[in-house]
Amino acid sequence: MINRKLRSHRVPGFQIESLENRRLLSTLVPKTIPAEIHSASQMLPLTGKFTGTGGPVGPPIPVAPNQVKLPVAFNGSGEISHLGRTTISASQTDTFVLANGFPVSETVSDGVATLTAANGDVLTINYHGTGSPISPSSTLTKVTLFFSIDGNNSTGRFAGATGSGVIQSTDVPGPNHPFIAQLEGTISSVGSNH
Repeated sequence: MINRKLRSHRVPGFQIESLENRRLLSTLVPKTIPAEIHSASQMLPLTGKFTGTGGPVGPPIPVAPNQVKLPVAFNGSGEISHLGRTTISASQTDTFVLANGFPVSETVSDGVATLTAANGDVLTINYHGTGSPISPSSTLTKVTLFFSIDGNNSTGRFAGATGSGVIQSTDVPGPNHPFIAQLEGTISSVGSNH
């Protein structure tokens, strides 16, 4: 038998191993998962329905002829996927265009809502949108809101979450301003960062 000295060749990502008196070239498996793989998350559907009441939290502020801004807050509850039974608390700024003293259109800005699951985990969303009466003689207002998840201000299994979607709400003017809303969107895998 010829005695040969094996040279050590280092190739990144590979190693030489012995098995049954044979030398094999095998790949190295990282001990940790690379960040770009670990942070990749699957998007899941986020759906739900909720109801509540709310109203102005300050006086109307004239911003132009026939146009006023109004700070608004509301609270509610409902069922939302990945949260279960949920309480909702939100604030926003509504800007109304008026005709003959009545709103004909609404712009919603600076919306922030906290959705709190029964276990205390919080999903925070930011939103904006538009609304208008269902018909010229109707007191019902249909509002479309576009939301994005704020994972930095969410807690528990929602910390760091991402996602977005749409909320369709029907608002009824009057005392306590009741509303009913439906939410549809996506959320990154719940708890994927834990």
